[in-house]
Amino acid sequence: MNALYFKGSWSARFKASDTEMRPFTLMDGSETEVPTMFGEVNLLTAMGDGYLAVEIPYGRKNFSMVIILPDTHDFERFRNDFSAADWAEATTYLGSGSQWRKAELYLPKFSFRTSGFDLNTTLQQLGMHDAFNPSLADFSPISDTQIFVGDVKQDSFIKVNEEGTEAAAVTTIGIRVTSVGPDETPVIRIDRPFLFGIRERTTNTLLFMGQKVVPE
Repeated sequence: MNALYFKGSWSARFKASDTEMRPFTLMDGSETEVPTMFGEVNLLTAMGDGYLAVEIPYGRKNFSMVIILPDTHDFERFRNDFSAADWAEATTYLGSGSQWRKAELYLPKFSFRTSGFDLNTTLQQLGMHDAFNPSLADFSPISDTQIFVGDVKQDSFIKVNEEGTEAAAVTTIGIRVTSVGPDETPVIRIDRPFLFGIRERTTNTLLFMGQKVVPE
């Protein structure tokens, strides 16, 4: 099992009294209302190829949340096309953080969890093949019995509110025995489906990534 936990307070916290029900456009174009935070915060923005990147810092700005807001309303296509190279591009555009500027930010509160997300196919697509193959897997340094990886599943959790963000992920690997088988303050509204990532800024290490598509 591998566990990862993160809890960060915004560098500038939102006031709970400023949180109101505000419009959020869904993937089908209809609107609903969701609890949306508001505040004047220091952040970074960058325009990429078809998206706006917004970076909101935690604490002393070593960690941050990066929001990727597509220009298009075809979120599903944008998400499916968004790659590791696009993430690298977005964080490169955001730069070193020397140009933090104040903006009026509207950001939905959200919390959700996933359970039992299967990573077998993902890991094999990344090149991890032998470990899943009973004939090729070699775990002799850790087991006297011939074993292989049967399944890799992940549970994750995230909560974003006025104070900051709490997130956790636990990845479980199931082992099986082979024989068994500017001048004005800009206004930024995050009011439609978006991608988000939590990263460590000095190394650009991506800790969590997800999407906010519908109200919970």
